[in-house]
Amino acid sequence: MSALLKIAWAPFAGEGEPSGYSVVTRELRLALQQAGAEIIGPYRWDWDCVVAVSLPTAWAVTEAGRPDVCWHTMFDMQTLPAAWLPILNRCGLVWVPSQWCQEMFVESGVTAPIMVAGYGVDQTTFYSINRRDRAGPLRFLAWGAGLVGRKNVLLAERAFQAASLPADQALLEIKVNAGASADYMLDADRQPKTNVSVHSADWTPRELADWLRSGDVLLYLSGGEGFGLQPLEGMATGLPVICAHNTGMTEYLTPETALLVETAGYQVSASYSIRFDMTALQCRPDFDQTVAHIRWCAEHREAAYVIGERAAQAAAEWTWLRAGQVALKQLEARYG
Repeated sequence: MSALLKIAWAPFAGEGEPSGYSVVTRELRLALQQAGAEIIGPYRWDWDCVVAVSLPTAWAVTEAGRPDVCWHTMFDMQTLPAAWLPILNRCGLVWVPSQWCQEMFVESGVTAPIMVAGYGVDQTTFYSINRRDRAGPLRFLAWGAGLVGRKNVLLAERAFQAASLPADQALLEIKVNAGASADYMLDADRQPKTNVSVHSADWTPRELADWLRSGDVLLYLSGGEGFGLQPLEGMATGLPVICAHNTGMTEYLTPETALLVETAGYQVSASYSIRFDMTALQCRPDFDQTVAHIRWCAEHREAAYVIGERAAQAAAEWTWLRAGQVALKQLEARYG
């Protein structure tokens, strides 16, 4: 029996938060251990490789290069920040979660070897349910950190309103982080809209999963994702997802498992452009196609549920253990 690959785990994000790099850091570490790697302690020197999980950081690589470092990262826009290239190119291996990321990294100028190993869904938390016997208004869900920004929650709300569905036929529930403003959801008289409700709170994964199971359709119009865990988690619960078909989400979206919204063009992301000192372009999902999908779901409720059931079957294949096994095989090929 060959020796276990020894990995020095270099997390830059804590593992206690319910989203982002915190989830990825925790789940990938556990998945690699379950797949057969040995994660060694912080005071040992006998590692075969170092796996860093975060946005690139120059001091962790050094100007001379670190062939023993595998850097796991991603980006959501159409090209990488120029400052990332000399860091990633000094690594022995770069790990990204989607084929789209790999192609974009290469086109952006990454010359270090790149491996692809995706993410997974906690199937015990995001499990599917039967929606076939439901009655009453169709409950559409939209989900993001805030109403504005890359996740395009406000765009989803505008598309929902443009579909002109009566409130006794369809409602929209929005989930944003605690402290996010809900002022955009007021009508012309500064009163809450009767067909839209907003949850402004930080929920546990279990609470998020319960909310997803309470809904009938998920609207996810993100302008870009390195992978996009949120729609996959919705799919795992059996939700039919009206989803932007772009960037990392193309790794798992198919016409059989989601209602796809194609890209109508590109727009500048002000927040990414400022943060990374670049002109950052994000996808602009087709608005009219989104409206058409919303109306179709309202008119074909049972058919939409069938799409959700197929989505749950597809999402069940995306486990964290699978991600760990795929990743470990490639890490062993490079460092074993």
